[in-house]
Amino acid sequence: MTDKKRKILITLAPRGYKMYNELFRPEAEAKLKQAGVVIRNPETEMPLEEMMSHIEDTAAIIGNQPLSREILLKARNLKVVAETSGSFRMNIDYETAFEKGIVILRCGAAFASSVAEMALALALALARNIVRYNEQMKEGTEEWKRLPDDFELRGKTVGLIGLGSVGQMLVNLLKPFGVHICAYDPWLPEDYVRMLGVEPKDLNPVLSTSKVIFVLAGVTRENVHMIGADELDLIKPGSVFVNVARAALIDYDALMERLERSDIRVALDVFEKEPLPKDHPLRKLNNVILTPHRSGGLAESYFRIGDYIANDVCQVLKGLKPVFLDEAKRDMISKLL
Repeated sequence: MTDKKRKILITLAPRGYKMYNELFRPEAEAKLKQAGVVIRNPETEMPLEEMMSHIEDTAAIIGNQPLSREILLKARNLKVVAETSGSFRMNIDYETAFEKGIVILRCGAAFASSVAEMALALALALARNIVRYNEQMKEGTEEWKRLPDDFELRGKTVGLIGLGSVGQMLVNLLKPFGVHICAYDPWLPEDYVRMLGVEPKDLNPVLSTSKVIFVLAGVTRENVHMIGADELDLIKPGSVFVNVARAALIDYDALMERLERSDIRVALDVFEKEPLPKDHPLRKLNNVILTPHRSGGLAESYFRIGDYIANDVCQVLKGLKPVFLDEAKRDMISKLL
């Protein structure tokens, strides 16, 4: 099929949160138009019937619609699917995609710098009690002396749980602080972790030896609630614990119990139920910073999604490997929720 005949379907709605207008600037759309005929519905998310009317000539799909085996079998010329949510969705028949050699891409790498910066900012805010000082100043209750639990990062051990794109970006941000970085990531070989300047460790030693702990891993069938009451008990008093990844990695009931001891400080950007209920007890704790799942929610990040998708869709249509986005692999998908 020639470039002029193959279709690139953008099934996203034209406007709205993480929809076409927030993701694709003119330069990215122009790049896609050079690779094929871009088709999108200017009024709404592309209905299934409309998508199916184009499916036989479609080389690329950009969006988050379910893709069943039946749909993928009819997509005779489909080469690549790019989603925009950051995770590999479970509404795609991956086995059929693998059988047909269809490349499935996720855009989580586009969020890496934004999430890493937010994680570091939250850790610094906790280490230096910035939020508490701000509240005291505005209430007129401040004391012109340091709090006994303030600390600087320099010379501390920092532990990362998960060393993917966000973790590796965070490593680069942390190095100028003069910290010792250790990490737990069972998906990476230890030699590769060491090459990044990071000490590989198991989960429990990361929790028990680190002054600052970042949770950055993706969720799999094997790691749901991997940080429970026993693991939380390993965290030393006075430590900082930041979760900007997924709530399912942590037993939040056990975390509440640990927080009620008031001997650690925690920042949470993700929650078991979102939006967080107005009466949730987390809202009443003074040793917690809460943010409404905004670590990756920046205009720059969203446009980066469109840029990365445009580049990698064009790469795959040329018969090349994707450069910016993560490609689904059979062994990886088998472990995901």
